Amino acid sequence: MIRQIPRRGILAAGPLVLVGCGHQSPYFGSVTPPARQRLVYANGNEPDAFDPGTYAGGTEMRIINALFDGLTKFHPVTLEPMAALATHFETNSEATRFTFYLRGHPHPRGIRFPNTDDLPEEFSRGHKAPLDGIPARWSDGALITAKDFVYSWRRVVDPKTGSADANYFYYIQNAEEIHKGKRDPEDLGVRAMDDLTFEVILRAPAVHFLALQAQRCFFAVPSHAVARALEWGRVVSGAFRLKEWRPYQRVVLVRNPRYYEAEVVQLEELVFLPVRHSLLVNLYKSGDAHVTDGNFMGPPFAGALRNRTDYWTTPALDRGDYAINVRAAPFDNVLMRYALNMATDKQAIVKALEAGQRPAIGCVPSMKGYEPVTSLPVDVDGISFDVLRYDPEGARSLMIKAGFPSRSGKRMTIDLTFEGSPGVTEILQQQWRTNLNIEVRLQRLEFVVWIRTSLDLTYRGVIEGGWTGKYTDPATFLDLFQNGSVQSGTGWSDAKFDALLTLADRSPNLAIRMQRLAECERFLLAAMPLIPLYFQTYSSLLKPYVRGWAYNALDEHHFKYVWIDRNWRPS
Repeated sequence: MIRQIPRRGILAAGPLVLVGCGHQSPYFGSVTPPARQRLVYANGNEPDAFDPGTYAGGTEMRIINALFDGLTKFHPVTLEPMAALATHFETNSEATRFTFYLRGHPHPRGIRFPNTDDLPEEFSRGHKAPLDGIPARWSDGALITAKDFVYSWRRVVDPKTGSADANYFYYIQNAEEIHKGKRDPEDLGVRAMDDLTFEVILRAPAVHFLALQAQRCFFAVPSHAVARALEWGRVVSGAFRLKEWRPYQRVVLVRNPRYYEAEVVQLEELVFLPVRHSLLVNLYKSGDAHVTDGNFMGPPFAGALRNRTDYWTTPALDRGDYAINVRAAPFDNVLMRYALNMATDKQAIVKALEAGQRPAIGCVPSMKGYEPVTSLPVDVDGISFDVLRYDPEGARSLMIKAGFPSRSGKRMTIDLTFEGSPGVTEILQQQWRTNLNIEVRLQRLEFVVWIRTSLDLTYRGVIEGGWTGKYTDPATFLDLFQNGSVQSGTGWSDAKFDALLTLADRSPNLAIRMQRLAECERFLLAAMPLIPLYFQTYSSLLKPYVRGWAYNALDEHHFKYVWIDRNWRPS
């Protein structure tokens, strides 16, 4: 039984106790399996909303994954597209037209997506994938059709919806014009050819379009439930449905009996707790939580727990950064932005975090076939500065060239907005004070307020940012800077950058596309709308009796394959 956790307890957790019985075991804390198929996930922050089309990009994404399916979902190990609400697809030779065949289609054609039959026994537990001819239904019994996808995708690009992810749909014919109010949502290049055949027309070839489909913004939502203004999570397509949401205490999901693959779902209940840092680790130690989110362990605990058998680290497609409001002085001057980046000792920050992070020189981490940008010489008044290198002297020189300090000699003061632990923020405050002689005022916000402040660009100066890749392609770190997107939190956009990104996406050859994406990254870094700090390593705790769990670079998990091995005992 989970203890009742008041909001104050979550926001001001007690100290972590690492001594005791844990020294007698390779595991940290209790390893007695629960009596029920009930998984408790320490989820970090309080979620915002469970609407796949409008969620702000926080910890609710784990919950949305359990509540809703898209055309595809990620393979839990390889991250390749797997069958979800679609079982097959076809595309034309130019890769500009995709046809998806939904579950229940009597004669699906084309390429079959991998499904449960293609997974190791650890996930399937011997269950076979459902027959393609069995239709998928909403949890209220209504059939899931191609019309649901037409409605859902039109809804996201409709500017009235206010989705922060609408730019991901720009690959589709007319999507950008619709989102900018120049065309009607009905003009989007999608149609229901029949109840179970969904066609998508792209404005140009996009070799990674299938990978995009596992993103939550592409999930179908129930138009009949949205029209009745039902609470999000009550009518769903996923393996679980919402039972209870007590803000700042817990979210409880239960198995959805109408899910098309319900027989493979072993968990009866899935509980998400909005806890982090010491409270997160203490709940895990006591056995009141069974797995922790990879983002919310906190620096002090990684060193103390790294030798435990149930402690896991995984390289992540995740960048820690601080965004800059480029629309307000003094950071509307790119030289000031260069100065901040060059005055930031990222190696020192990574060393302080002690959780395996790697210093971030650029915006995109290493990926298969991609060579990230590692240096960027910029000529200023006949002098070359590598604006990606830690160079306090060069930073001070650029600051002077930008007109600071002023003639009065008064020290510049900037605002630095953050949420969560002040550790990195305080390091930045000290580094910028020492290297640039500027005063940094810290402003701490609660998680939901912080996200909205970033999206709405209602801060001045610098704000804690970060970006978790949505799919395994460099574009996932670049396309949030397209014109029309608010996800970068910087206010920066540039028509030339958009053109370079479009040119890269239209490249039919993968190697050429990667070269062009590197050009996009170089252009973005030359504008410096953010300060990349590090590429993340996920650090989490997982009880040894939790099965069907695989770590991957996106920290994406299929809860429908997870189960509790109640017969597990320490060897």
